[in-house]
Amino acid sequence: MELYISDAQNSSIMRHALNQTQLAVIQCKDMRKTKMLCQDDWDNFESLANFLELFLQATEQCTMDKGQSLSKVVPWYNLLMDHCEKVKKSTTEEDDLWDAAEAAFEKLKQYYDCSSEHMTIAVLQNVVLLSGRV
Repeated sequence: MELYISDAQNSSIMRHALNQTQLAVIQCKDMRKTKMLCQDDWDNFESLANFLELFLQATEQCTMDKGQSLSKVVPWYNLLMDHCEKVKKSTTEEDDLWDAAEAAFEKLKQYYDCSSEHMTIAVLQNVVLLSGRV
């Protein structure tokens, strides 16, 4: 039996995870006095939460409607892949954030077939929609 998670549940899960991450960053700032983790650990944690924010926005935007079309989803793929690339360029391979961006990029790439004629049509349709020619 396959487990089905609706778009609304998926969005709720993503929102909860990000909220918990942000809450942990806020709460743990007070714990810095205990020296449980160093400043770099907290900075990395905060950077990761900031990195994931765009993924939350994409999830929420794409789950607003019951049926999504490629013309709405493909631009998010492009934006998220560009986001990952920018983070990788601004960090080093030793950085945990670089690892997160690389893993996210590779996962997105698995589902993104830019050679597909459907993808090309979706991108062109999005350009037409954005230009107001419809």
